[in-house]
Amino acid sequence: MKKTVSLLLCLAMIVSLAVNIFAKHPFTDVSDDKWYAEAVDYCYNNKLVNGTSDTEFSPMKSLTRAMFVLILARAVDPTYEEYTEVSFSDVEEGSWYAEAVEWAYQNNITKGTSETTFSPYAQINRQQVCALFYNYIIEKGISHKFDESLLLEYTDAGDIAEWAKDGVIYAISNGIVSSTSKESLIASPKMKVTRAQAVQMFMTFNENLPKKYFTMSFDDGITQDIRIIEILKKYNVDCCTFMVNTEGLYGADWGAAVSGMIGRPVDHLRFTEEQLRSGIYDGFDVQCHTRTHPSLKAYDDNLDMLINEVQGNANDLNSIFGHKPVGMAWPGGDNEYTERTIELVLENTDIRYARGIASTYTYKLPEKFMTWQPTCPVTDGNLLTYAQNFINAEPTEDMLFYVWGHGYELQGFDLYDEFERMIKMISQREDIILVTNTEFYELYKDEIPSWK
Repeated sequence: MKKTVSLLLCLAMIVSLAVNIFAKHPFTDVSDDKWYAEAVDYCYNNKLVNGTSDTEFSPMKSLTRAMFVLILARAVDPTYEEYTEVSFSDVEEGSWYAEAVEWAYQNNITKGTSETTFSPYAQINRQQVCALFYNYIIEKGISHKFDESLLLEYTDAGDIAEWAKDGVIYAISNGIVSSTSKESLIASPKMKVTRAQAVQMFMTFNENLPKKYFTMSFDDGITQDIRIIEILKKYNVDCCTFMVNTEGLYGADWGAAVSGMIGRPVDHLRFTEEQLRSGIYDGFDVQCHTRTHPSLKAYDDNLDMLINEVQGNANDLNSIFGHKPVGMAWPGGDNEYTERTIELVLENTDIRYARGIASTYTYKLPEKFMTWQPTCPVTDGNLLTYAQNFINAEPTEDMLFYVWGHGYELQGFDLYDEFERMIKMISQREDIILVTNTEFYELYKDEIPSWK
């Protein structure tokens, strides 16, 4: 599968690392029915851990401090190997863990076990793990859950070292650790951490880290979409949603109108129903743009017409592509609908998200899905700068880079090469999660309201 979130969304495995369908690990001592099997697959496939041999993982073996810090460095900072100094007397220069320990020290993640020692081969315990995770979160300013009241429920809360309490609270609040007993809540702060427990903790930790998403949409369902799709397929990218008009505009030629807007001759020829059924959009997300591209606010007092335009469009697309659309691009932009329009659409159609054109020029998530605004249009002269800034960003909360446009704009303004450069830049990044509009909606529909 491409580095894209398909609807294994429901598995909640959207993480800051590359999203893959995991290959089967090679370890004979990790059977599929073990509670940690998925986490072993995850950490092994994302190159966070190796086995203790080619065929063994040793899940019940305790983890050392050195190994834990190495896994953390691999998980969050690909540059950790650049830390070549040695600040602790018991860390051997050039050892397999030296750079990771120095990275953790210089980034205030660990202070060692004394001013001069790190104790790399000491077995790490639960409260130390929690503290290291928390120190990283605080150092990077990453938003996180933190509920002090949860610790009050643990019978051995008094056994937690003062320096580790905030870390334990953070880890409990975010599901990284839980009780070691089924009968009562026990934190077991000094219990040694096994390799099985560690990979489970890391998988959960990464699920809680801020994520960077990229999505696109192109409107109208026109012939230039063919070239867009060719570019996307070249880089194995399928995170684009196409907003398509249907009955009433099949085969419509608006070339003269858009040529006037752009100031040069340009094509604007919509696909016929037969063309849409031919597989042009196979492998891509197709959502609504109404049947005839009207100003929908004109139908605030004409419910039948509104339903015909919106739900009729959805029904057409369902008939052609075999799925029920839940998304739409507002035809004509944000001046062509009202609050009443939104309410009528929600009450009488299947639509649950709708994109406008009032670009935010930020990477913020939408506040409401029915007034979802993109980052910038594909015609923006700083498109590649926005892409590079997004690539360089170190998120403290989830981020979304959303580019929208029309295929005729790529033709009319000679932007195909720039568009391809952006796609190439984004496609090479394993830390960016590629999602269609609908996939992003499915991910966040329980957190972001459609409307009020």
